[in-house]
Amino acid sequence: VDAALTQAHARWLQELTDLKEYKVNLQIEKEKWEKEHEETAAKQLALVLSAAEEKWKKEYENTEKSGPRIKELEEKVTSLKKELELKKEEIPAAIKAELAKARAQWNKEKQEEILQIREQNERDYRSFLDDHRNRIKEVLATAKEDLAKQKNDLSIQKDAEIKKLLDQKQREWEAQETKRLQDEINRYEEKTLVELEYLLSEIHEELVKGTHSKHSWKDKCFDAHVQLNHQCKDKLKACLQKAYRTTLYTILEKEEQEWKQQVSFPCSKTLYCSAMLRATDISKIKLKEVRYCCCTITVAGQKRTKRNLGSREDFCCERCCQELEKREAVCQDLQRELEIARKHLQLAVKEHEAKSEQIQENEKVLEALIAENAEMKTKLKDLGTPPRSVSNGGVSKPCTSCDSVKGLEEMRAQYIKAVSKIKCDMLCYIRESKERAAEMIKAEVSRERQSTARKMRKYYLTCLQQLLTDSGKHEGAEKKIMNAASKLAAMAKGLETPL
Repeated sequence: VDAALTQAHARWLQELTDLKEYKVNLQIEKEKWEKEHEETAAKQLALVLSAAEEKWKKEYENTEKSGPRIKELEEKVTSLKKELELKKEEIPAAIKAELAKARAQWNKEKQEEILQIREQNERDYRSFLDDHRNRIKEVLATAKEDLAKQKNDLSIQKDAEIKKLLDQKQREWEAQETKRLQDEINRYEEKTLVELEYLLSEIHEELVKGTHSKHSWKDKCFDAHVQLNHQCKDKLKACLQKAYRTTLYTILEKEEQEWKQQVSFPCSKTLYCSAMLRATDISKIKLKEVRYCCCTITVAGQKRTKRNLGSREDFCCERCCQELEKREAVCQDLQRELEIARKHLQLAVKEHEAKSEQIQENEKVLEALIAENAEMKTKLKDLGTPPRSVSNGGVSKPCTSCDSVKGLEEMRAQYIKAVSKIKCDMLCYIRESKERAAEMIKAEVSRERQSTARKMRKYYLTCLQQLLTDSGKHEGAEKKIMNAASKLAAMAKGLETPL
């Protein structure tokens, strides 16, 4: 709009000072008026001369016989000639004076019309700017309210979804961990039972054979399955060997003594069978004890896995802290970008103020040019010759005054017609420039609104993603609420932009 107004002012100045049609029409009218004036003056002179000649002839005919009358008539003729010469000089001066007066009146009316048009344009432009500013403020306020409402709704919805998802994931993880631990316990128990059965079968075979001596059996017990290097297997083997060692030694010593005392084979056979049965009972009891030991070992393994899980949680917390630091760095970058955008906006406002000052200076120059034009017109008026005093003669004045008035009216009509045409052209140009400026402003405002909405949406989604990412940490509810509140405050501060 400012550019359109400056262009309109410049065009108006150019058309006002350099109108060729105006100059051409003025020159044509001037030549026409001079021609008509010469014709009217010649006609008037001819009429006056013819009337004077006829009058002189009549008087001469009536006074041929009177000699002194001739002298009077000659004197009257000379006086009439002098008066005619005076009239020839005074009539153009009077016409010029009236023309200057009419021109001054026309210039005054033109200046008043131009001032009225300018004031009306300024009022329209100010009202348009006020309406546009108010509309932009209302749109921004509604957009901020909608954005705040959407942020609250989305944050509530996303918090609920994330909480639900976290609970589900935690339940799934707990189920998987319990299943995995149970599978490991079952495998460990099966493996332990297999090893126990193997060891017991070995011991049973050694007991059943009974061919070796006490020392050889002891060496075998210590040397059996040396290739098994697993810690748990070694512990189990040591426990079983320690448990069986004393009992078997005592049983074997007693049986050897009884065997020496007894002579008959059947008795020794029955005693040997009872000893074997007793050994199997003892082995069953020891197997129960070993199973209890296995259970204790599995409980210790569960505790150890829990400690490993705690270490995993600590690792997750460290990773979340690192992610939080990254997100805070991104927020700081966004705040710096917002600060740069605010500075750009302030520079644009300063440029707009400079343009408005330039327009005011152009208006001052226009007023100075108008004043200079008026001064030049006054100088032209002053350069005109002042009217001389009219002598009281017998020539009739209504004809000359009527002709001059008609010429002035025709010139005034032509001037008014030219001014009305210029006014219509100026109004059409101003209206078209206003429409173009309104369309340009509307397009610019829509584009700025779209770009601002995209930026705000992008920034909002980024901040919301940061909030949702930070909410995944294993922290307390109060700390989560404080983090969310601080992030929302940072978002609100970053979204604050001057109008």
